[in-house]
Amino acid sequence: MRTVEEQMREISRRKKRYVEAKRSRKYALTSAGLLASLIVVIAIAPKAIDMIARNKISVLGSTILGAKTGGYVLVALIAFTLGVFVTMFCRQYMKNKAGRTDKEKDGQ
Repeated sequence: MRTVEEQMREISRRKKRYVEAKRSRKYALTSAGLLASLIVVIAIAPKAIDMIARNKISVLGSTILGAKTGGYVLVALIAFTLGVFVTMFCRQYMKNKAGRTDKEKDGQ
């Protein structure tokens, strides 16, 4: 039979393992989202800009500004979306890095 102290250490160890697994899943999902966004942007952007340049489609912002500014509006939206994903990725990376640093301090 284990003592109370051994049981508490086991609970603490399991909790740390669970938290680390949860962090890893979040990091993986954030990375996958960023990668998927980049693939979509790279695949769609040239065609969309070309179609807007030929005035085949209109963008909501370009109806206010004029037909030739549609490409700029699209590029701005893509840049904003990409910036959001990069920011999310960096924040998640820094949290993971801080978590690893805390683990190293706890282990010493």
